[in-house]
Amino acid sequence: MSTFNFATTATSFTPFSNDNPISKANTSTKRKRDFKTEESNQEYETSRSPEKSKIRKIDHISFNQKYIPYGFFLPAKAHEIVKKYDGLCDIICNLVLKNGLLGKGETDSFLRLMITGVTLQTSSVLSSHLLDIYSTFDIIKAKLFGMYPDNIFSFIDQRNLTVKNGNTIEVNKGLLEKGLKQLNCGDTLKLEVFKSTWFFFEGHSLLIKKVSDSEYIFFDPNTGEHRGLSLKALGIRIDSQLKQWKASYILFIRGKNYLVT
Repeated sequence: MSTFNFATTATSFTPFSNDNPISKANTSTKRKRDFKTEESNQEYETSRSPEKSKIRKIDHISFNQKYIPYGFFLPAKAHEIVKKYDGLCDIICNLVLKNGLLGKGETDSFLRLMITGVTLQTSSVLSSHLLDIYSTFDIIKAKLFGMYPDNIFSFIDQRNLTVKNGNTIEVNKGLLEKGLKQLNCGDTLKLEVFKSTWFFFEGHSLLIKKVSDSEYIFFDPNTGEHRGLSLKALGIRIDSQLKQWKASYILFIRGKNYLVT
């Protein structure tokens, strides 16, 4: 959260007699052959989507920014960010984005090993907070007119990006689909979910990666990487974030455009 003044195939086998070693051998050979065929078919299926082929079938890699001890290993600049913005969500997202971590992990511990007090010490990450990158003029335009740098949506679409459903604020699903169609497979967006008062914005930073036209990865610095999401499931997660943070606005930006190299 940030306060600022600006995600057995049962191998078919032939029954054999327990006292027939030839039958056992033949069955073993067949099972190995079936397994190789199945493995080959899986490789063929994933090869048709380059991004999918990089991602093992693991649905969730856990992470929480609370895993990072706010102590000795956290640099002074990071402590300033925690104090100023009430968390590290934005620079954690920038670290993940800068290093292209989404979709790479093959174990549940991957993100906890890659996002630490040590890896956050990189100067380009520590200086990449959204509100440190945006100029005062950018922030004033955002505050007064709802105009944001690097936004994937037009000014009009941005104003209609959230809709009211009873007492609940939700993402406009039609515009969400329209915006995500602009992306190439493999692109990653920063997602900001926030509310605005007279003097400050308050919200949370997240990431969305487009794996294919029908599959997305959602990263939350408080819950980790959620894979294999459909457009509908992604919309539900965004709605959940709006509700959780009592937010009224969302912003999709091409994060790499402002990251310091």
